[in-house]
Amino acid sequence: MNHLLQNSIFQGVISGLISSSIFLLILYSLKPRIVLSDKISCHYVNWMGKDRRMYNFKVINKSPFFKLYDVKVTAYICRQLPNTNGNDIHRTVIKFLGSETRTLAKFNRKHYLQNILQGDKSLTTRTDYAAQFSTEENIKNAFQNDKFIICEVMAKHSLTGFAKVVQVIYLHSTKVVDGRFYTGNSCKIIETSPENKTIIP
Repeated sequence: MNHLLQNSIFQGVISGLISSSIFLLILYSLKPRIVLSDKISCHYVNWMGKDRRMYNFKVINKSPFFKLYDVKVTAYICRQLPNTNGNDIHRTVIKFLGSETRTLAKFNRKHYLQNILQGDKSLTTRTDYAAQFSTEENIKNAFQNDKFIICEVMAKHSLTGFAKVVQVIYLHSTKVVDGRFYTGNSCKIIETSPENKTIIP
């Protein structure tokens, strides 16, 4: 009798652990899937008759089933400040052009192997799951005097409301590349000479 009772308790514990594990895996899969570019693109844009140098961070929604809401990108120029028992980080906010909050559509599953299958070819299907956030602040000069840049993306899952924060730290000016990001599911940059200005009417 005791043996049967012990087996019953053991089976109950095992089934509970399995159920909890499955539930946690489901919750994990429902978190936003966000990619933030590990480099910053830099190119010229002609706006209101004036050439403006733009620095761009790219964000991609990798979830194939759900949109992202309340997407907010914040970037800072940072430096270490000595304190009594260590260092603190002083942050200066980088101002982005346009709205800071956006919605990103669900990922286009046709673009999973974009870098391999498409290469430099133009995409003919939607790419609204990706967005670029631009600033006119001179990012390259921001790396002087041991300064560095932190960029953070926060977004909410459209079904569960779960939020996720992704952070990338850019430690050196080599992270700024003259050129433009490929569109869609790619953070590659088409490199150009800094003298070449891209004119957008």
